[in-house]
Amino acid sequence: MSPDLVLKELESVASELFDNKYDIKGYSDPIWKQISDSLDKKISASSLYINVYQDRHSWQTVLRQKCSYPLVTVPNTVDEYDASITSSKTDDESDRSSDGKCQDCGAEATGWAEEKPEEGMPLTLNIILLGVKKSVPHQSKRPLNGTKRMEVGLELVHDCASNWKRNITKSLKFGDKIPACVQ
Repeated sequence: MSPDLVLKELESVASELFDNKYDIKGYSDPIWKQISDSLDKKISASSLYINVYQDRHSWQTVLRQKCSYPLVTVPNTVDEYDASITSSKTDDESDRSSDGKCQDCGAEATGWAEEKPEEGMPLTLNIILLGVKKSVPHQSKRPLNGTKRMEVGLELVHDCASNWKRNITKSLKFGDKIPACVQ
């Protein structure tokens, strides 16, 4: 669906998208479903909300300007995991950090990288967890997305899940980390 068509529909209800504090209304607000319905459900209500919230296609900026509301800065999003990395220094300096929460116990997590990785190398993060509840079982896994999801899907077409899991973990030694996609 054309971003211009979606923006036109959003502009028709621009003032209804914000609350009295000029914040975007939550994803569960009926306005998002109403807009999705008016677009013949070609884009879901939650996708509309996320696109506006993250200012994709500059939609939030345009809508705020149309309503004469103050502009806000939205954190940069990084890949499909919705982690945010902020930096107050230049790319040559190494001040990269990320904050989050444990999905199982709600512990606060803070991570940072001490140095910029070389091209093609992984980013190494130091992570501190505050308020971990040891009594809560920690079993959540990161969702499998993107290319890896397609690869696993193709492998599972020819094999049952238990055999696939056995083959994936066969080469692991004691102390190795289990891949995030294996449960």
